[in-house]
Order: sequence, then C-alpha cells, then structure tokens
Amino acid sequence: MPVLRRLLPLLLSVPLALTLASPATAASWSSPDAAANVDGSEYGPIEPGECWTSTDVDATHRRDLDIRRLSVRHGRRDVVVTVRFADLVDGRRSSLELPMLTPRGDYTLDLDVTPRGRVRTSWVPGYQSAILEAAAEAAEEDPEGCQGFFFATEPGRCRGLEVERSPAADTVRVVVPRSCLGDPRAVRVGASTHGFEDDRDGETFRTFSDRWAPPGRDRGWFVYGPWVRAAA
Repeated sequence: MPVLRRLLPLLLSVPLALTLASPATAASWSSPDAAANVDGSEYGPIEPGECWTSTDVDATHRRDLDIRRLSVRHGRRDVVVTVRFADLVDGRRSSLELPMLTPRGDYTLDLDVTPRGRVRTSWVPGYQSAILEAAAEAAEEDPEGCQGFFFATEPGRCRGLEVERSPAADTVRVVVPRSCLGDPRAVRVGASTHGFEDDRDGETFRTFSDRWAPPGRDRGWFVYGPWVRAAA
C-alpha cells in the first residue's frame, strides 16, 4: 500500500539535491561531519492563506541528532553504513534517514526511534526520485512555498536488513544486503537526522535537523558521499 507523505512548506526553500562529484573510491570510505551544527527552527500558528515563517532556535541540547562521522563499507554481499553521533541518548523521538544511490536507482532507509530507543525501519525504493519530482511540480504551482505538498511512496522489503543502535558507542550501524540494492557495482550514501518538539498548546512546534556534508558545502536535501566500489 502506498504511503502518503506531506512535507512542510519550509522544505520548498531548500535546494532540491546536491551530489558531490567525486571519482569512485575503494571498498570503504569514511568522512567526519562538522560538530555542533544541528539546525533548529520554531514555527508558530498561522492564519489561513498565510505562509509559514520560522525563527532560528538554539539546538545545542539535541546532541542526539549531531552527526559526527559517516562511514561506508561495500563488501561482496552487503553494504555496511555506520553513523557516529555526538551523544546518542534515549528519551527523545528522532529519525535517521540514509539515502543510497546506485547507477540504476535510489533507495532510502528511514529509521524512526521512539523515546524508549526502539527502532522502526522503513525501506523505500525510489523515495528520492519521488520527492524531487513532487517538489519540482509544487515549486511551479506554489513558488512561495506556502502550501507544502503531498507525495506517495511504495514501501519495499529488504530481506536480511540489520540495524544496530548503540547509545553506549554513540553509533547506528546498518547492514544492507547488496541484493536489496540490485547488486550494484558502486553505491553512494548520505545521512540526515530529524527531531520534532511541540508545545502543549499545540500551536507552536520546533524542528531540528543535521545532515552529513563536507566542510563548506551547501547542505541540501540529498547529499551523498563518493561512489564506493564493491570489494573485488
């Protein structure tokens, strides 16, 4: 059954995609991310027909979203992705999104973490293509980005997928069988985190996010590392 998703209007102002031009690397790759760079925004109530507006807010308390390193190992049977955080504590709802790009298509693994530390997984082939296409159409119909947009995705299955979340080590490690990716000769991977907090009155809410990106690069929706070839 398709999953209907709605993106807040604020996303329309973000660059649609950024893929880093880079030659293929060996079977493993790792890169740090800037420290203490979680973004925070607060949104208040709006009247019908008004555009969403936001105010920057302090996000230093969301160290559980602060990505510090992204690592990829492309083996003969699987792709292992490890994300290291500043302080991966329980107690807050959060999500980790891992977009993966192959020469033939895109796949996204979404990990939804409950306040108790339980992880719910969602494997969605074609998610990145769907969101970029929907965003482009919405930008034409609503240039100011006031209304947001809906788009549907079809959940997939990835037999053999493994997820290990370790607050003690401040890491999330996932093992994706290459068969789930179409047995690609190379893969590119990104990582982004998201958090949400709302007031009890239900009229004000805050969003927090971080995304792996090399120093000095624009942090658009989908930022990938270099192509990582499969082990010989």
